[in-house]
Amino acid sequence: MKWVEEDPRDQTVIRDLRETLLEEIKLQRLDPDPFRKTAPRDEVYLGGAIRLGVMPHHGFMYGIDIISLIRHLLVMGQTGGGKTTVIKNLLLQILQVADAPRIMILERKQEFTELLAKYPEFNVLDVNHLSFNPLLPPEGIKTEVWIGVFTECMINYLDILEASSGFLMDHALRLIDIRKKEGTYPNLNDLLSFIKATKYSPMSKNGQQQQTVINRLTNLLHSLPGMFNTSRHIGISELLNDHCLILLHDVPHIGIQNFLISLLMAQMFLHRKVTAGLQGGLKNLIVIDEASSLFRRQDELKGHPSFISDVVRTARGYGIGLIAASQLSTDLSHSLLANTNTRMMVGGFGRSRDTDEFLRLRSCTPDLRDYVIRHPVIGKAFIADNRWPHIVECNMDNPALSPRLTPDELNQRIQDSFFRMATFAPPVPAEGPKQPVSPKPTPEPETVSLEIRTLNSMYEHHFVKLSERAKQLKVPSSTLKKKIDELQSNGLILIHKVHGRSGAPRDLYELTESGCRMISLPPKKMKGKGSYLHCFYQKCTANWFKSKGYHVDIEGTALGKNIDLIARKQPSGECVAVEIELNSSANPSHVVENLKKAANTDFIDRILCLVPKEPERRVVEKLVTKAGLRKRKPIEIERLWKYMES
Repeated sequence: MKWVEEDPRDQTVIRDLRETLLEEIKLQRLDPDPFRKTAPRDEVYLGGAIRLGVMPHHGFMYGIDIISLIRHLLVMGQTGGGKTTVIKNLLLQILQVADAPRIMILERKQEFTELLAKYPEFNVLDVNHLSFNPLLPPEGIKTEVWIGVFTECMINYLDILEASSGFLMDHALRLIDIRKKEGTYPNLNDLLSFIKATKYSPMSKNGQQQQTVINRLTNLLHSLPGMFNTSRHIGISELLNDHCLILLHDVPHIGIQNFLISLLMAQMFLHRKVTAGLQGGLKNLIVIDEASSLFRRQDELKGHPSFISDVVRTARGYGIGLIAASQLSTDLSHSLLANTNTRMMVGGFGRSRDTDEFLRLRSCTPDLRDYVIRHPVIGKAFIADNRWPHIVECNMDNPALSPRLTPDELNQRIQDSFFRMATFAPPVPAEGPKQPVSPKPTPEPETVSLEIRTLNSMYEHHFVKLSERAKQLKVPSSTLKKKIDELQSNGLILIHKVHGRSGAPRDLYELTESGCRMISLPPKKMKGKGSYLHCFYQKCTANWFKSKGYHVDIEGTALGKNIDLIARKQPSGECVAVEIELNSSANPSHVVENLKKAANTDFIDRILCLVPKEPERRVVEKLVTKAGLRKRKPIEIERLWKYMES
């Protein structure tokens, strides 16, 4: 081998290096861009199959791979900055790829209709033709679980209080049971008629909740007429199996838009989870605008994250990716920001605090911040990509778009898509052995962790003896006891003590939000007010009175205030007020106030005060005697175990 000898007089390398440095210094003086220092020096770092733009410092292309969208993409910036152009450019390139993921665009402003002219296979529906039954659960999901998700969406986006949502859920399940026996399945129109036909006193608690629910459903009827359609039905599988554009611009209220979007996302997630299970690739891609109104930070700060926040965290495991656009960053939920792989600001923000929120995603110096604020240029993006430790600057491409369809052409496409996707008869979920078998085989109990099996068991049956639950799960009682202690210490469950006639109290299990997320189910709510234990006692006592022929109102109203239970006996008309006191020793004045409220109500004939333990019964007895409450109404003070379900 012949070695190359270095000539010490050769200054070529030094000269080339000097020229490069001088050129860099010159460029920095002419264009003092602080992002030049942290920009990648090789195109391999931030390249990809989908080209989105060019990084100006070294002329390298910026792009992403389709599979990276399974960890979501967030595009932020003020109106007119170029967010929609970036997303259109991305979608146009995805649609040219063989075996591309199925795209669902939830369109608020009619900005993506250019895709329809170039891709005739794209389905398009407006709210008049979206015959989607929100009461129908996805395949393999229990009706009770899905109706819980449905009512949660109404709480989050239609301003329904939890008491009214309990009223809605109760009536929906009753109607579904009635219709299933007839071999049909109800829709929102049937539910609205059913609730209107149910008679309640206008001044009662149920009457007020009834009017609230009727008002919300009537608003939905006017805004989303397709969801009340009884003749045809479009299932979630039809929406998932092809590219689909759903036009929401005719819906005037953004809360109703968000209600529909959250329902569709929940249906998509649960359908994929049950029928397909864990996925290794990207199967479906959801595109959403105005994400800050849907993924709201204020919900997380209040401790009530929405179901779709959990969807964002876990969707990638089931082959679902999200492309979200937002004008703001400070109002976006932390779950969306934390679970997004690529976040970009296009065209600048209108508010400096939104810019600061975005720049905090990476370490940022004052000169970087000043440069970003001074350059709110249309089409210029600043990108926080998990492949690179710094924010990068990029000039985004402007794709060539086809002209939009004329109104007549668009209406014809909507009609064609509707008749292609809709079926004439909504399906009726089968019960028992008739339930259709999911393509995904059900794992044997031994293949599912004891932790998940225990949480599922507690979710379905929260008041079961330890020995009986151990038999159901086919594990020793000692093993189950250790697992329950572990779940409690990890904050997945809460344990409440329910006192019986004698002996040690039995345990009532409440799954926390973390526990519900572990098994991908919404938090279980009971009718009533107060703690989970208090609501449990209300439910048990109500069932006891119902078995004796009473009509029971949980949280009935007397003198403008709530009473735990009001039970009316028909036809005699006897009215019993029931107050459940769990902390009589700690708060005696509260006990007296509650009993006085019932005693001063004319239509109440007698009062029943229920307490868990005998010492508390004696305490309440002394309070009643001292306050002279029996002079107004007969008052009985008894132990709660007498009114528990058998």
